Amino acid sequence: MEFAALLNSLKQEQNWTILEVSHDLDLVSRYCDSVICLNRRLLYQGSPQTTLTPENLLHIYGALVSPTCNHHNESSQLPESF
Repeated sequence: MEFAALLNSLKQEQNWTILEVSHDLDLVSRYCDSVICLNRRLLYQGSPQTTLTPENLLHIYGALVSPTCNHHNESSQLPESF
């Protein structure tokens, strides 16, 4: 969460574009503006809401997974747009 807060600060203060590679769907769904799902090729792209659907995640992972498992500290001060 601290690293995500640092990236968010840099994005806001320095007008940076952040490219993050992550398997943490909770952070991705909560803080990323755009998502690209890859597995040797481009599978899906778009906003977290339209990309991380149950159907797409089933296709990507071969099992039902949730993009928001809520295992992170909810008291984080990160804004909703990361």
